[in-house]
Amino acid sequence: MQSPELSSAPIFAMPPMMKLAPDEQRAIRLVLTSHQSLPEDRESLYWLNIYQIPALSRQTGSAEQKILLPLRLRLKVFIRSAALGVPQPEDVQKLRFIVHERQLTLENPTAWYMSLRLQIANKLKVDDVLVAPFGSVTLPIAQPVQVGESVIYEVFDDNGNPVGYQSHTGT
Repeated sequence: MQSPELSSAPIFAMPPMMKLAPDEQRAIRLVLTSHQSLPEDRESLYWLNIYQIPALSRQTGSAEQKILLPLRLRLKVFIRSAALGVPQPEDVQKLRFIVHERQLTLENPTAWYMSLRLQIANKLKVDDVLVAPFGSVTLPIAQPVQVGESVIYEVFDDNGNPVGYQSHTGT
């Protein structure tokens, strides 16, 4: 991880720092600074890191002991050019599941990131896979999987809701 000054991301968060009272809610606005470094034919992925720095009380003589746990939240930020539009259900069904020996390769021939979980009978269950646009991810398989076996998978849509699909393994 690099410091914010060295970041070349085309987005920044406003405000960059804030103080929150208990039970207070605030919004963070993400500002896109440049379209020039972004590809037009696919989505781009950036990570928004949010850090909580717990306040220290300056009560002297207090016998109270506390454990302070700083939090770090990592959120995916997808940037999509207007020319791409929105992924359609038929785009998600273009995912390919290829079996080779003791490996399963997920191929994504679309312009969108696919965040999914999948299951192949009792042989493989994966809860968090992210496949880049026009990319692939290879997963090891403990038990042999045959070509043509059913793959049940859920892809998370733009609102973070899982949408179920079914496919078959191929070669």
